[in-house]
Order: sequence, then C-alpha cells, then structure tokens
Amino acid sequence: WILPVAVGLIAAAIALARITTSGKFGKVMWAEDGYHFLSCAVDPGGLSCIFEPIESYLLVVPRIVSMPMGVIDISNSAAWAEVVSCTLAGITAAFVTWRARTFPFGPWVSGATGLSIVMLAIFGAEVLGSIANAQWFLVAIALWALLPKLASKSSDGTAIVDTIAVLLVGLTSPGTFCLAPFALWRYFASKPGSRSIFRPTLQQ
Repeated sequence: WILPVAVGLIAAAIALARITTSGKFGKVMWAEDGYHFLSCAVDPGGLSCIFEPIESYLLVVPRIVSMPMGVIDISNSAAWAEVVSCTLAGITAAFVTWRARTFPFGPWVSGATGLSIVMLAIFGAEVLGSIANAQWFLVAIALWALLPKLASKSSDGTAIVDTIAVLLVGLTSPGTFCLAPFALWRYFASKPGSRSIFRPTLQQ
C-alpha cells in the first residue's frame, strides 16, 4: 500500500501545482461546478439532485464531493472545487498504481503508470481544476478494475473494491460504456466454473 498511497499524494500535489502555476487557483469555477454543483449544494433539498442527469448522463461522484460547498464560505467554493478535483486525480493515480502492481510490472513502471494520470499535457488547469471533468480521470479506475489480474488470483476484498469502483464510475462517466470490451475480456478470462467478471484469473 505504500507505493499507491505515495503515488496518489504526489499526483494530487502535481495536479494542484499545475493549477497554481497557471495563476487561476481559487479564481475560476469551471463549467458544471458552479452552475449545477454549487447551486445543488446550497439548495436545502440538495441531496435530491445527486442523481439528476446533466445532458442525459449522471455525475454522481462529482455531485457528492461538491456537497460541502453548501456549508463553506461561497468565496472559497472555487478553491474547494479545485482541491477536490486534484484529490480525485490523486485517488485515481493511487488506484491505477495499486492495480498495475497485479501485473508483472516493477514498482517504477506501476508508479509511472499512475502518475501519467496527471502528467499528460492535455490535462491543463481547466481539466485538473474542475470536479465535473473528474469523470475522465475516473474512467481509468474502471478500466484497471476491469482488467484481468495476471500476476495473482483475485481476493474477495479486491473483488468488492473493483465492484464498487466500477459501479461509482458507471454512475459518473458516460465513458464507462467504452469499457464494455474489457468487461467481456475479464469474463472470458475467468476460470471455467467461476465466470464472474469481478473474480478473474487468466489461465496459463
């Protein structure tokens, strides 16, 4: 657990540093973060809008983590959104690193794979600083949760974590639908007699 946690913390720090160096930290509230999430958080009946679709798709995780904006000083909402978004990026990096370690990769490759979540040039201040855009980071969690484990058998604990991860990402990002082939791969990679897409072991 040390490597994934370390990578997650470093990734979150890098994401926050990239926003800070852009000069926009705490000054901009991007897209849905203000119009949808902040207004939902300050609404007395805000919990009812967690499953309210935006442009026909759900953003459940961003809506949930936006709820504290309803109790903090509204002038700090932009900073909160950016810190939370960077935290979600760090969590994604930690998860990817953890699951990459189930493959025959060394710690350096696994760590670099996790850090790539926040190091891509395309992820600028708007992407890294918007809770709404966390949906694109979270797809990486679903992807690695669905990939068959090559190095070891899947434990019940890992199966539960993978299941919850895929469920939450599925309720958050429309990009999850693109992962259907990986879900099928994980199913057919399972041992005969134990064909659960959440408990795979590739046959040697």
